[in-house]
Amino acid sequence: TTEDFRTAVYPNPADDELYIYSDKSILFTTIVDLQGRVVIKHTAGNRIAISNLASGAYIAEIKTKDATIKRRWMKM
Repeated sequence: TTEDFRTAVYPNPADDELYIYSDKSILFTTIVDLQGRVVIKHTAGNRIAISNLASGAYIAEIKTKDATIKRRWMKM
């Protein structure tokens, strides 16, 4: 279950880069706006460039082998 491992999205709020931490292996991370539109699909590493995104709230959907974890964060 999602309670069995830790994930974090930082810094929050973020400006140029967003970092994803999980104690499980991350397959990919999808950044979604609050209207449900995918704005970034990231498959390599734990650092995501976000400087091209508009300011506002987003959701990072972090996909591991066992689960998809959603974390809300703010772009400055």
